[in-house]
Amino acid sequence: MGVNSEDRAHEMLRLTQIVETEVFWKVFHHCWSSFDDTWALNRALLQSLSFHNAEDPARYHMDRKQATFYNALPDVITVFRGCSKERIRGMSWTTDVAVAEEFARGHRGMSPSNHAVAQARIPKSEIFTVLVHREEREIVLNPSELSEIKKFGLVAAVL
Repeated sequence: MGVNSEDRAHEMLRLTQIVETEVFWKVFHHCWSSFDDTWALNRALLQSLSFHNAEDPARYHMDRKQATFYNALPDVITVFRGCSKERIRGMSWTTDVAVAEEFARGHRGMSPSNHAVAQARIPKSEIFTVLVHREEREIVLNPSELSEIKKFGLVAAVL
């Protein structure tokens, strides 16, 4: 409470440094969608997600809706991301191109400059977790595991 959306990720990382993995995933699943502009924390977030995923993967801590979505994913997933072109290698992707296009146009008062929609592929085994409670069909992943990355404009024309 009382922490703006740009600072919440930092606070979550600070507060979950010494918690058990089960607690970390519960907090992460509850809070992640309320974070904005996590780009500066990518390295710290990736370290924390990688550590906890190695200890006890998030798929064992998903609620019923998350587990249903996760279990229905194919072995290799096509994902999309809407953002500034220089932030393509972020952690939040979606399986829904329309959601990516909405993010490329801006959301919650943020309007990316030099916007693009990217498409990539990732093995299901390489994603950290999924979030579905805001109907964004979000895939949280390690961007270094992506392949076949393509950038598109908002009208899906190849750049």
